[in-house]
Amino acid sequence: MAKRSGPSQIEIGTGNDKITITNDQQMNDATLRIERDEFTLKDQSSSKPVGYIKTGIEGKLEISIADISAQQIALLFGVPLLSDTDTVNTVNYTMRKVAVTDQAGTLITGQKVVLKPYPVLTDPGTTAPTTTTYNGKTYGSIALAEDAFDADVADYKAWVNNWVTFPNGALTSINGTNLAFGLQTQQELRVTLTSLPDSSGVRIIFGDETVV
Repeated sequence: MAKRSGPSQIEIGTGNDKITITNDQQMNDATLRIERDEFTLKDQSSSKPVGYIKTGIEGKLEISIADISAQQIALLFGVPLLSDTDTVNTVNYTMRKVAVTDQAGTLITGQKVVLKPYPVLTDPGTTAPTTTTYNGKTYGSIALAEDAFDADVADYKAWVNNWVTFPNGALTSINGTNLAFGLQTQQELRVTLTSLPDSSGVRIIFGDETVV
């Protein structure tokens, strides 16, 4: 992975249920923490450990969201987003509701979480141009158009290699959420997502998750 600083786009969930949190929606920097547990091995030759045995590892992603929508609240709390349509003077209005209960005894399930550093790139695909025009620009020859395509492919693959993925990220804390209503108080939805193991035991993926 390359040396990099700066914000990341965060995607939570998949398909129609996915929410994308962009840079301007985050109140503060997102923080990724990796925690590993181990116990020590000792023998009579020294008072210090002679080895360590790993007992577990997990990642924690802390996000502070300033742009709060009903879809984000529903997805992060793990409850359905209810919608209805109201018509006033022939104009349709979509009404939404998120009903949150204590959900006592409910197992917290995970969902896919991906951090994609900025700038966000578009996948150029695998088909090279067959004319002098590529991506809306005309080049002096087909070879030059192919060179531009190859450069975009290289940039995109390098960008994907800097992704961080929780295959199974569970919302384990919302305790920092502040929805105060005040002139000088900005509302924020502060959450922590923890990496649970997926079906293969994988908790965190650094780089391209499609590599086998």
